[in-house]
Amino acid sequence: MQTPIDTRPRITNEEIRNKFVTRYFVQLISTKKIYEVDKVQYDFFVNNSYYIVVELPWSIMGNINTEIINGQLQLGLIDKNYKVVEYYNTKMPGLIRKLRNPLEYFVGT
Repeated sequence: MQTPIDTRPRITNEEIRNKFVTRYFVQLISTKKIYEVDKVQYDFFVNNSYYIVVELPWSIMGNINTEIINGQLQLGLIDKNYKVVEYYNTKMPGLIRKLRNPLEYFVGT
């Protein structure tokens, strides 16, 4: 059985324009170990019953803090990424411990 290799995403100009990057994770069910992988590895493990897989949107640009603008709540980057992690942690238990820095890959406002 092939073992995933932790891989950090390389942020592209297109992702900067879109203000987010897609991150891919696989978790070996028997050990609960979580790996961040690239799209190629993700596609390899997506149909493997020994692994849980998730892909998630990770904000990399915008206001860091949540603000009220024109009477409307605008989530900042920190809160956006925390909410994403909380949601996907329900699908991949332990992910919240892997993604502790909501400003990881932040490139600016």
